[in-house]
Amino acid sequence: MIGSTLRWFVALLLCIQVAYGNDKVVLQLKWEHEFQFAGYYAALWQGYYDEAGLEVEIRPASGPDGQLKAPVKELVSGEADFAIGALDILVHRDRGEDLVVLAPIFQRSPHSVFALPGTQLSSVDDLAKLTVATPFDDFTRAEVQALFHSRHIDLADTRFVDDPPTISTLLENKAQAIATYSISAQYEARERGISLHELSPSEFGLDFYGDTLFTHQRVIESDPEKVERFVRASLKGWEYALTHKEEIAQRIARELPRYLFSYQDLEGYNLAFSDVIDTYMAYPYTEIGHNNSLRWERMVSNLRAIGMIKKDMDVDDLIFDINSSNELDVSSTQTLVLIGLGLLLICSFYYGRRLKYVWLLYLFALGVIYVAEQSVEAQLERDHFKDLEVDVLQQLNAVAANMSGIVNRNLAYVSGMSAHVAVNPAIDQIQFNRYSEAIFRQKPLLINLAAAPNMVIDLVYPLKGNQRALGLDYRTKADQLDVVMRVRNSGRLAVAGPIDLVQGGLAFIARAGVKSVDEFGEEYFWGILSAPFLANELYRKAGLFEPDISVDIAIRGRDGLGRNGETFYGESALFEDPRSLKSTIRVGDGTWQFAARPKEGWNYNRQGVVLLRGFAGSLGLLLFLFLLWQRRQIDAQRLYEQKIHDNEGLLREMSKVANINGWKIPAGESQLLWSSHASSILGISEREQGWGMESILELFDEHQANKLRLALLDAMEQGKSFDIELSLNITGTEHRWIRWIGNAELSGKGQYEVTGAVQDITERKKFSEVVERQANYDLLTGLPNRSYFYENLKWSVAAAQRTNTQLAVLFIDLDKFKPVNDNYGHVAGDKLLQSVAQRIRNSLRESDFVARISGDEFTVVLRQITNEYAPIDVAEKLLTEIRKPYAIMDRQIYCGASIGISVFPEDGVEADNLISKADYAMYEVKRSGRNGCQYFTHAMQERSENRHKLYTRLQQAIADKLLYVVYQPIIDLRSGEMTKCEALVRWRDTDGRNIPPSEFIALAEETSLVNEIDRFVLEKAGEFIYHLEQHTGQRIALSVNVSPRVFSSTESAMKSWLQLAMDVASRVDLTIEITERMLIDGPDKALCVLNKLKNSGATIAIDDFGTGYSSLSYLTQLPIDFIKIDRSFVQQVNENKSSRMLVDTIVNLAKNLDLQLIGEGVETTENLEMLRYKGCDFAQGYLLGKPMTGDELRCKVAEESPVF
Repeated sequence: MIGSTLRWFVALLLCIQVAYGNDKVVLQLKWEHEFQFAGYYAALWQGYYDEAGLEVEIRPASGPDGQLKAPVKELVSGEADFAIGALDILVHRDRGEDLVVLAPIFQRSPHSVFALPGTQLSSVDDLAKLTVATPFDDFTRAEVQALFHSRHIDLADTRFVDDPPTISTLLENKAQAIATYSISAQYEARERGISLHELSPSEFGLDFYGDTLFTHQRVIESDPEKVERFVRASLKGWEYALTHKEEIAQRIARELPRYLFSYQDLEGYNLAFSDVIDTYMAYPYTEIGHNNSLRWERMVSNLRAIGMIKKDMDVDDLIFDINSSNELDVSSTQTLVLIGLGLLLICSFYYGRRLKYVWLLYLFALGVIYVAEQSVEAQLERDHFKDLEVDVLQQLNAVAANMSGIVNRNLAYVSGMSAHVAVNPAIDQIQFNRYSEAIFRQKPLLINLAAAPNMVIDLVYPLKGNQRALGLDYRTKADQLDVVMRVRNSGRLAVAGPIDLVQGGLAFIARAGVKSVDEFGEEYFWGILSAPFLANELYRKAGLFEPDISVDIAIRGRDGLGRNGETFYGESALFEDPRSLKSTIRVGDGTWQFAARPKEGWNYNRQGVVLLRGFAGSLGLLLFLFLLWQRRQIDAQRLYEQKIHDNEGLLREMSKVANINGWKIPAGESQLLWSSHASSILGISEREQGWGMESILELFDEHQANKLRLALLDAMEQGKSFDIELSLNITGTEHRWIRWIGNAELSGKGQYEVTGAVQDITERKKFSEVVERQANYDLLTGLPNRSYFYENLKWSVAAAQRTNTQLAVLFIDLDKFKPVNDNYGHVAGDKLLQSVAQRIRNSLRESDFVARISGDEFTVVLRQITNEYAPIDVAEKLLTEIRKPYAIMDRQIYCGASIGISVFPEDGVEADNLISKADYAMYEVKRSGRNGCQYFTHAMQERSENRHKLYTRLQQAIADKLLYVVYQPIIDLRSGEMTKCEALVRWRDTDGRNIPPSEFIALAEETSLVNEIDRFVLEKAGEFIYHLEQHTGQRIALSVNVSPRVFSSTESAMKSWLQLAMDVASRVDLTIEITERMLIDGPDKALCVLNKLKNSGATIAIDDFGTGYSSLSYLTQLPIDFIKIDRSFVQQVNENKSSRMLVDTIVNLAKNLDLQLIGEGVETTENLEMLRYKGCDFAQGYLLGKPMTGDELRCKVAEESPVF
């Protein structure tokens, strides 16, 4: 009745207002005019604001002058009445601005992070490694930082740059990623023809609101009814805009100007925004403008965690609820009933005996109790269902966010492959495998990748288990054809399924239509790229199979058709339940819709109602007993005194439990008064409580007593408060720590009265000491740890500088410690470390300092060195002790060490320099054979720096393709013709200088870069020789060296090289040259690989034979075809008897084993004639032909004349 009257009254006021003119209102947007704000334009254009008595001006954030307006600033200054914001609302409210949230329009944040296809962006950990572009004052950065914090990533390790978050920023390499509006980046990328990787914070459970309508408290206080009218008209406008998207998008593009940033097709951009806005608003399953206080609390908590918010914030004051007037009736009823009940109880208590109709009063009271109980019961039921909906919504959002993140991350891999195929339309299986392997190293959910040129699957990775998919023609698969044609026509990603795979299993299939450009620059349809992922695995990773999930969830939208698609998970009845909560996620070019409800249904547990009714009944019974016995008064004084007594007892017990008690010095006196428990804390008897201040001070030693005396005097004379910790010896063995707190207040006498507390904090101090030791000492050996060592070294260096003395740093690394762990176990390894630590400690002076800084590394600081030989003497002493055998677990274990030495101040005056230079020296010992000690020299540092520079240049040279291949002819000594050539790598630096192989090959061997070089030479040389044979028709055999590092690399790298070698062997006559070292390091693995090469048609040669240490038995076990006689033997055969005998032995060995011989390093006619005389089959060297480029080799082959 009252609510109806109010509504009629409001309507009357509106009519009067219209007659006298509308209220003028300014709405400040946060960006330029676009579909992002469609609802407000619709409310204006459809007359909803006018109907509400409002004259609204909608201002964009930009103007013709190119300046951006800040919505909060415009609102606070009074230039605007309403504004659009997001996180800035909370941040500026924390800074003291009285901002109020009206309606969150976007139920999820529209921001995403984007990177170019060459940048890895599949997880938050990937993002943490990238430089992200966001304007400094843009709160999008706070959203990304909150995402990092939610994944426990230290914000200090992340990098942001203050650059525009645009595609141009990525293309100009100003940043590796940008954080911006998802649709803006996607549409700009589409116009530029660029594909992007996307990572959305909302897909990782960060449920921030997006665009939110807000105002200032000043506006609400001046006219709350106007605020309500504006919000209702705006929400009505949004309903219109969402059902008339094309109309509103066209009007925005046609009628509203943009000043800062535009698009080639502005109408297309607004239509694209309208396609995704339902996802941002969770429409139509979430009420437009739905406000959830729990989400605001989580947003506040997230911003506080990253330091954007400093103060506590009450979200109830933050939110203005336009429906509060309806709820007022219920809450007012409850309040009035409770007030009435209270008045009745008071009247009954004081006047019940005097009232003539006491039982009528009692019956009336019962009626009041009943009304109050029913009101509270209704409120409890509403709260129950509200809490239930929040719980269901949280679990539904978590599952939907997980599934969206998983699906979209896997779609990013498919998108990347699609872009790769588009620029490489002639891709073959080897190239397809190589790119696919890079994707599968990221451990995606994908089962395989399949490419279907002209709609027929021709390429599959991995092939094993997926052979049945080859040859599949999508045009014959009716259940898949619709989605295939959709991606072909749209060029977008789509997710089909779930469907039964040809190779078995139920899966979703990510599909992408690939378009390429022909030689005339015309775009054409290349084919379809598909990647299935198992449905049940997706459900499991999304959390649908978690045992603690308490909701039933259904998903519909087969083939991405959203509400029009079939239900493929759960019961379709959930979508028909009007109470089910719903959500939508975007998958490719379509959507999936979720519905959820509690597993137990929307049932209300009435246990609380029973308790409430029992309480109401008990209240009525108590009132009856009260009136029956007519207790007119209560002995309030006695009750009060009893409470005081109880409180005093409680305080006494609390002081005993907390070991804390009070004390006092009255104004103008020096006598300390304290409670009885304080005496036990100080270790004195209660009879001694009358001691004066000096008597108390005598309990402490001189230093502690002076500390307390000064604090008490400052409090008594100057009114200074204090809080100090004192050490107190109770007896010869008992030691306590006392916290003494004092607070001074000026009394009426003009003097200070001091009161405070004393507390026994002994246990807390002991705990602090334990924590400090754990922070500074190694738990295994008991030695100081790295951080303590570093602080001690800095202190020692400072002391040495003051006293003008020397000190030395010893860096100790145990030799061959890993085999101890591998062979005897980590328990034995730990015991060995403990024993080594003890020996080092026992070998040093008391003034020296030893620490364990990592696994098997120790450091020593030798202070006050007076003898220049002292450091090396100590190091040799340590080596002697460490080398001695260790009796561990019934075994004798031996261990050595490498020790590097640096000296202050000769080698450095900073702790960091001394440590690093001792480390240099230690590694020099390692390189020299281990088990020794050495001083640091500047030559070491120079060699290390030069080596590192060369390594960096070599890495860059490989990346910049500065390496190239040359070919040295191998001559058949019988015919004199070139029948083979050996491929060799060369490096031409950026300055045009050729770097000798002797300078970089050994470095490449040590750093595994040789694997890349081997693959490069094999691939380039194989391709060149193949085309050379095709062009000339002449068969030229190719010899290629392979490093032993290939055989010790990862299984995937080994397989990659082997596949490449077998592919080359299938096209050319290939000889793989190995070294004897390979036979020593891994004969079994080498035998397996060489047999595979042999079966593929390749031949095998042992290079530099006779210079290694391998067993000759390998020649009979391995599939060897050639032996290459090292150049050192060939060139010295006429001068050195040993070389001549060795060559004779190799020749005879080869003939007996039916192996062919190749002589290397032929530089003179004598060398050549000797090899021919000995019966060698082939020869190579500068006399017969220097290494030459491919073009030079092509000319040489064309000459077709024998060398001799």
